Amino acid sequence: MSDSNSSFRSLRRALSGLVLIAVFAVNAYQAAGSLRLIAQGDSTVGNVVDVRSRSGNGRTKYTLDYSYEHNGKTYTGSTLVSRPDYEALHSDDPISVAYLPHSPETSDYKDGLWKRLWYSLIPMAICGFIMVLGAAMTIASRSSSQS
Repeated sequence: MSDSNSSFRSLRRALSGLVLIAVFAVNAYQAAGSLRLIAQGDSTVGNVVDVRSRSGNGRTKYTLDYSYEHNGKTYTGSTLVSRPDYEALHSDDPISVAYLPHSPETSDYKDGLWKRLWYSLIPMAICGFIMVLGAAMTIASRSSSQS
């Protein structure tokens, strides 16, 4: 019976580790996108096309649709914004947009970039801490069982 309990615990730890790695990877991807725009992006003035809210699962998400021009071509983007931004922004309002000059379709609402970066880094730090703690506990458990 202890072998099946041990196998179940090992499987549970492995699955938990995979979930943590997946959460870490998704947030790392989002953080990399924000960092790329912060480091390599140019700024331009764009316009609010629409702001809307959508409620579900006890949460409300606020979305900003915007447009901007680069080299005579119009690009559009969409991003999540905070409630204060949602309440302050209206159609045709000018906004600051960050975009990549070599890939102008890659853009974001500039005022929200740092916030999104932090919202990606915090879960990454928590996942990293839990993974290191889990690895340390596993090593300590194996060391004590070998003694």
